Amino acid sequence: MSCWIDGHIHAYSFFGGVPQFTIPDNCATAVDRRHFDERGILNTKYVEFLNHYGTVPKPTRVKRPRDKGHVERHVGIVEKDIIRVMNGLDIYTLSDFNDILLRKVISRNARPYSKKMGSRTEIFEQEERQELLPLPTMNYRSYVEKEATVWRDYHIQFECAFYSVPAKYIGNKVRVRANSDEVRILDGQNHLIAEHRRAVRKWERITDPSHVPDYGTAGDGAYSTPEILTWARKFGPFTEKWITSVLGRFQYEVQGYRPATTVLRLLNRHPAVAERTSETAIESNVYTVKGYRSILSAQERRHQEQSSPEPDLNSLFCCHDGEVS
Repeated sequence: MSCWIDGHIHAYSFFGGVPQFTIPDNCATAVDRRHFDERGILNTKYVEFLNHYGTVPKPTRVKRPRDKGHVERHVGIVEKDIIRVMNGLDIYTLSDFNDILLRKVISRNARPYSKKMGSRTEIFEQEERQELLPLPTMNYRSYVEKEATVWRDYHIQFECAFYSVPAKYIGNKVRVRANSDEVRILDGQNHLIAEHRRAVRKWERITDPSHVPDYGTAGDGAYSTPEILTWARKFGPFTEKWITSVLGRFQYEVQGYRPATTVLRLLNRHPAVAERTSETAIESNVYTVKGYRSILSAQERRHQEQSSPEPDLNSLFCCHDGEVS
């Protein structure tokens, strides 16, 4: 939906105005496919976007392509006269691709028609531009809305990133509303409880310092550094050292609580190899859950091989008194 709406915004900006009518195809992004009839019931978020720009939606009629001949024609022009030509170019960045694409589109629109006077650009400037509605003062900001649960590190996970909230919301369901630039977190009464910039890297951790409780406290069910280190100390000094190193690799120790507790829960199921695994991980400079899990699997296999008894070869043969082989 966000890409669909952004495509509309870029198109309106390219035109320099908003058409009085917008005719979308009957794709699932625009039309509620559960009501597949001549009415063309639009999705609520799409209608909200169109209302912001003041354009009237007129979905194409369903079942047969009767309202989009010009669109299909221009898709073919873009594919054959622009994209196909660009396939032979060496382009290394998306911005360079977009710059070249824009120049080629402008050049293609300025090409004269073969069977009538003028070009697409001339007809647009002389007849169509004056019919456009003005662009709104502010562009519409499309957003994604999802539900999340606040974990014991008072962070939520949203689209492969983590964002902090006040610790008093641990265990609660919250609603996340995000656009391309920011993430807003709301409680059950739709009150804003946290606001962050949008993460730009996968598994990035974004923490507001005001959300971090005082050191040594674990109020409201939150994890604390002393609690996690006490947990690690039960396995031995190497495990405690590995956990301490993990917590120290982040800007805020709380950002390391999730990988640290994930490993400690793994060790609860494999206590016999905990210290050996932690020692190997430290020697190998491995401080990720994925790497630690791999070492743990190897150590567990080795432990099972060493603990299995050697087969008694004498038991494979028997000798009875009085019998001669």
